[in-house]
Amino acid sequence: MLKIAEVERKIKKGFGQPEFNHLEKVLFRALYLENLIYSQWFRLRYRDRVLLGKNCQIHAHSFILRGTGTVEMGNNVIVERGLHRVFFNLEPLSRVRIGDNTWFQTYESDVIFSCKSGAEISLGKNCWFAGGHLSASQRITIGEHTLIGRGCHFLDSDLHKMDNDSELKTAPITIGSHCWFPCNIIVLKGVTIGDHCVIGSGSIVMDDIPDQSFAAGIPARIIRKINDRDKVP
Repeated sequence: MLKIAEVERKIKKGFGQPEFNHLEKVLFRALYLENLIYSQWFRLRYRDRVLLGKNCQIHAHSFILRGTGTVEMGNNVIVERGLHRVFFNLEPLSRVRIGDNTWFQTYESDVIFSCKSGAEISLGKNCWFAGGHLSASQRITIGEHTLIGRGCHFLDSDLHKMDNDSELKTAPITIGSHCWFPCNIIVLKGVTIGDHCVIGSGSIVMDDIPDQSFAAGIPARIIRKINDRDKVP
């Protein structure tokens, strides 16, 4: 673990500052100690339910875990300190797996993971969240490099039965890699969305979307294919 003096030296070198003034040094040390205390408290509180990879930056104020399910984080996962939080509501034997380099931004809205007993949510590497609600009764899989904005909902079930004699209908959701969900999108049970897809804001996705598609509407329909001309130089 880095000592305060060593961290100060690295920061001064990075910003090119010759030295901290007295007030800056006091504030820096207070912030460093706060983060150190909360980091140790976080590891102690969730030691049996959260498996952390290397170099994860999890701000304890922004991380809430309820239930007895488990969270498995890869390396370099970041949960920012912001106005909102990342909630995990996990029933027994459920699991959320988070890939390397995934980033949770908590300035705009909460990110919520809900898993029924035995369900699983799996995120690929390099994903980015600025909000969203993932509710799994069976399984939700999201590929690498996928971006999810605020107000997006992924629901792999009907959430409730139609009557006492019927069963809850569920079907897994699969999202490919390099997809973008800007905001206020609903993806319903049984949907598969391919790689390199963009879904228009405000859409409700009820059917499968093939690779390299831009889809939008209620229900979402393919507007056009995404090709090389759409790539950023």
